[in-house]
Amino acid sequence: MKQALWFLCKPALTMLGTLAAVYGGLLVLTALFGYNSLFGTYLVGYGMVFYITAAVCAAQATGSYCHLALGFGVTRRTLQRAVVLYCLVLCGVTQIFNAVVGAVTQHLLLVWDKQQVMYLLSGQPLYGLGLMLLFCGAMLWGGTVDFSTASIPKRVLLIVGMILLYGQMAVFMLINQFLGDGIFRAYCAVLAVLGLGFTALAAHRLRHLAVNQA
Repeated sequence: MKQALWFLCKPALTMLGTLAAVYGGLLVLTALFGYNSLFGTYLVGYGMVFYITAAVCAAQATGSYCHLALGFGVTRRTLQRAVVLYCLVLCGVTQIFNAVVGAVTQHLLLVWDKQQVMYLLSGQPLYGLGLMLLFCGAMLWGGTVDFSTASIPKRVLLIVGMILLYGQMAVFMLINQFLGDGIFRAYCAVLAVLGLGFTALAAHRLRHLAVNQA
């Protein structure tokens, strides 16, 4: 179980660590060229890179690494448990990275107010956790779908679903700006529940996982 979980987590942790190192490089370039430079602009929205990268890593976990783990002798039942824990670990670690990066950016640039979406994602990581769970859970499920053999209507539905998934970032921002705090918290909770639901579906589909995709 631990080995399977580490096998899934290692590529994602490597990517997140690389992004953190790149952020450090951006800090140096921003200090050299000024906070109003292009590098300073990148710093403001850098937290979103963690979200997108984590979602891609989630899709790769069920789309590729689970097949490899099965070929190495890991059982499907073990993979099912590992994928659920993987989702929680990936979301938690991503939010930690995001919170640290957000705190450093806010301290240096003082660019956010409490209504901006980047503040909510980085400055208030519990709000962003629901969105992160939705991204990772949906992409874990998406990784179990064989897009190449899907019918045209199914492909269209998957593409539309992907657009709606990432469109939740805009909904996230709009609800915070125009509706009350209670509704916003309820929305974040709904996102978290949906994300966990997608994760459960992904784990369920692993019961029929093949050793390879050929």
